[in-house]
Amino acid sequence: MGTKQVELLARDTKVIAGIQKRLQGMTIVILGVSYSAAQLVAIFQSHIDALNALAALRGQVTAGVQAAATLTEKTNAVFLGIQSEVRNQFNNAPDVLSDLGMTPKKVGTRSPVTNVVAAVKGRATRTRRGTTGSAEKAKVTGGLTPAEIQAAVAAEVAPVVGASEAQTAAASATSASATPAVAGSGTPRQ
Repeated sequence: MGTKQVELLARDTKVIAGIQKRLQGMTIVILGVSYSAAQLVAIFQSHIDALNALAALRGQVTAGVQAAATLTEKTNAVFLGIQSEVRNQFNNAPDVLSDLGMTPKKVGTRSPVTNVVAAVKGRATRTRRGTTGSAEKAKVTGGLTPAEIQAAVAAEVAPVVGASEAQTAAASATSASATPAVAGSGTPRQ
C-alpha cells in the first residue's frame, strides 16, 4: 500500500472515531445534503474498505505477474529445447516446423568477394593496432580507403583467377563496402 493510501486510511479512521465521539445524534449539511452521524461513518468506512480491497488486489496482481514471469521463463526454455530437437530430428524441414509455429533456421550467405574484403580489413586492423594496450586497440579499426581495399582484393584474388576477373572482383568489393571510419587519431605503432 502506498504512502497516500496509508495517510487516507489513518485520516478516515480518525474521522470515524471523531464522528462517533463528538457528532452522535447530530445532522450535518454538506454541499446542500443532510447527513446523519451514521451516514458519515458509513461513507468513511466504505472508503476504508475500498482502499483495503485495492491493497489486496494489488497483492494478487503482483503475485500473478511473478507467477506469469516464472512460467514464461520455464516455457521459453522448453520451447527452445523442443525447437532444437525438432530441427535436429526433422532436418530443419519447413513443413514440420510450421506445424509447430516455428521457422527454419536462416543460413547466412556471404559471397567470396565479401569474405576476401573481410579478411583484408581484418589484417589491416591487426596491423594498425600493433602492440598497444586493450583500450588503445579498441579505438583503432582497419580504416582502409576504397583504393586500398581494391588493391588488396586484387592481390588476394589474382593468384586464383585471371587478372581481369580479379580487377572486376576488387571493383565490386570497393563499391559494395562502406568506407570504414578510424576511431581516435592515433598513429599505428610499428
